[in-house]
Amino acid sequence: MIGEARSRDPQKLQDQADQMRAEFAQAVERLGATVEVEETDIYPAFNLATDALPVKLAGQALQALEIAPIIESTGGGSDANFFNAHGIQTVILSSGMNKPHCHDESLNLEQFHRLAHWLYHIVRVAGEI
Repeated sequence: MIGEARSRDPQKLQDQADQMRAEFAQAVERLGATVEVEETDIYPAFNLATDALPVKLAGQALQALEIAPIIESTGGGSDANFFNAHGIQTVILSSGMNKPHCHDESLNLEQFHRLAHWLYHIVRVAGEI
């Protein structure tokens, strides 16, 4: 059996994993069996402050495009999780994907092209520091 627990809060994640292990142990005990649990941290959570450099650069670039920045936390995983885990502050930028990882996943090409302009402006803003 494979299970998954996610949280941006390390304590909540630990509590959830502990609860899952306890439930597995109870279930197999009723059957007279045993359980062996192997845990792997696939996507280490990260939180960046709104004044972190990559957040500020992305926001300033959006403002240059006359787009109001929206900063949100997500429950997904990306390369940014690993970069941040190694001390390289990284943000995840919206790419225009709809229903990612689903059978009806799609890409809004207009939004994807806007991402290219956004990236260009991030580089411009970063070059001005």
